[in-house]
Amino acid sequence: MAEDAGGSYHIIDTAPASHTYTGGHLCNLADPTSDLSPDYLCGELTWDGSVTTLNWYHWNGPGWTRTILSDACGIAVGMDTGDLTGNGRADLVAVEWPLGDRAGAQDGRVFWFEQPADPFVDPWPRHTLATGWPKAHDLHVGDITGAGRSDVLVRLKDGRISWYSAPGDVRAPWVEHLIAETHPGDGTALYDITGTGCLDVVTGSGFFQNSDGRGTAWRFRPFQAARDLQIDPETRVVAGDLVGDGSVTVLIAESEVLTNARLVLLHSDDRGDSWEVHTLVGRERDLGALHSLQLLDANADGLADIFTAEMELYREDTGIHREPTWKLFLNRGGLRFQEHTVLDANLGAHQGYGGRISSANCTDFIAKNWHANSGNAHDGLNHIVHVRGPAF
Repeated sequence: MAEDAGGSYHIIDTAPASHTYTGGHLCNLADPTSDLSPDYLCGELTWDGSVTTLNWYHWNGPGWTRTILSDACGIAVGMDTGDLTGNGRADLVAVEWPLGDRAGAQDGRVFWFEQPADPFVDPWPRHTLATGWPKAHDLHVGDITGAGRSDVLVRLKDGRISWYSAPGDVRAPWVEHLIAETHPGDGTALYDITGTGCLDVVTGSGFFQNSDGRGTAWRFRPFQAARDLQIDPETRVVAGDLVGDGSVTVLIAESEVLTNARLVLLHSDDRGDSWEVHTLVGRERDLGALHSLQLLDANADGLADIFTAEMELYREDTGIHREPTWKLFLNRGGLRFQEHTVLDANLGAHQGYGGRISSANCTDFIAKNWHANSGNAHDGLNHIVHVRGPAF
């Protein structure tokens, strides 16, 4: 049974219903190693290309300040941060969604935005990391080979998966390494499933094992449970040690189905050779479009908890009634979880996150929606919502 966490919320920004909030990433731009996460990044666009902004919301103590990092880049879903230049501050990597005159262009670009000396005032130089990504959905920064550097993983929805290594000059185009020519669906994570010290690539249908540890040989190992359960191919995926014993749990949330979305846990204590299946949210719950999924230690007890949330109903001609909720599953050990409702205010979430935003002593949550439902609790406007300091 869900419990109400009792957090207060406020709307930190809005956009017309015709606008879409894309991307979504919570981080610390000034100090990526900090436990505090005062920075939320997202895109805002219209499909005709007339609006293409990259927005940075920074918690400054009393409230939020917005800085537009770019007004000429239609950001897709995938974005992440990493210290690409080695100066101790985070740069932003994001993939574009070609719009307007370039809609559907095959040369869709992966950009990285270099953090300047004064990030609030100075322009963020934009560099082209790669081209040839017309509709990339997933993007992650991580050390894929264990060499101590930031690599970039990119995945097309229902298409190719590749990772990029930096050249000697990170401002030059990066080097592509193909993982798969095509793979159905979306939803991707980087995690060392096999315990080799190098990152594998996890999807909702199985994982690509980094066989040689250098990212040049990949073996796909399917999740039989995903086949048996007929998990929808469009997912959010995360992975981690939820037990605290070095074992691996992969979480798969159905992110686009409008009704009866599921959240499934796959647990392995033999480095991915076999998997136990646990259904955390079943079809009978009738949740919809769980397009936020994150592992975090929300109550500082040393165990990874789970945050997920529903999008608003983005297709209103279906006859479906949906009042989205945000959920936190507190880890009580042994893959047992206590469910809390973080927000039940008829406000949807897309690529939302929890973290130490307003205080080092509590967990806040922030999310923007994708498309606004005309019947939502904020007059049908699209919105970015901050839930401050729920008590767990």
